[in-house]
Amino acid sequence: MDKTAFLLLLVLSNIVPLLALGSMAQRRPRKIQPARTQERALVQAPTDCNGRIPKSCHYPKMCNCPKPEERYMDSAEEHWYYDNVTGNCHQTTSRLGCNNFYEKKTCLWYCNKVEWRKEYPGELM
Repeated sequence: MDKTAFLLLLVLSNIVPLLALGSMAQRRPRKIQPARTQERALVQAPTDCNGRIPKSCHYPKMCNCPKPEERYMDSAEEHWYYDNVTGNCHQTTSRLGCNNFYEKKTCLWYCNKVEWRKEYPGELM
């Protein structure tokens, strides 16, 4: 068998199945299945109000955390926390937890959004 015949046979053996079965892809689309690794990652990464597990805070759910406890050696620097009862941000000297912000506008930005209240009706108030 010469090279030309072999090359022609190789090309046709790859093109013929595509021509014959190419239209089946439109009639039978494949089902999209969710990525299982992402599902496991979400289940294995719980959040905690103290921000230690997994060392990050997820908002707006962390706005439900209680007022951070003020400790003896906390700085005199003012921080802000979100109060679910009043629906506003208040000052504190504590630096701990996820419900703790450096500025009032940051506190309001993360916790006092009307859109989030619509999306998470029972979780924020």
